[in-house]
Amino acid sequence: MADKKMIVLVALMVVVAVSIVDGQKVCNISRTEFDECLPAMTAPDPTFPSKECCENIHNADLPCMCSYKDSYLATTVLQVDTELAMKIPKKCGRVLPSPC
Repeated sequence: MADKKMIVLVALMVVVAVSIVDGQKVCNISRTEFDECLPAMTAPDPTFPSKECCENIHNADLPCMCSYKDSYLATTVLQVDTELAMKIPKKCGRVLPSPC
């Protein structure tokens, strides 16, 4: 049973990665919009989120974003520090849903 869950998870991660690369939106954010926030979620010296990043975060599906907070895809393929990424909504004046 655990093997089936792992296969489904890996398949989902591949679909998300392809969607992001192909310009489709994930959590209501396109790859271009996502890239606006990269400096704020990349260690070791993250910046404060830009105005453009915050505008994109205001349109984001935050519950959907919460589902990626422990994502292997985010940390390896997109090279994002997920702890930093989860701080961006607050810095942009949004509140993450609870639990997240």
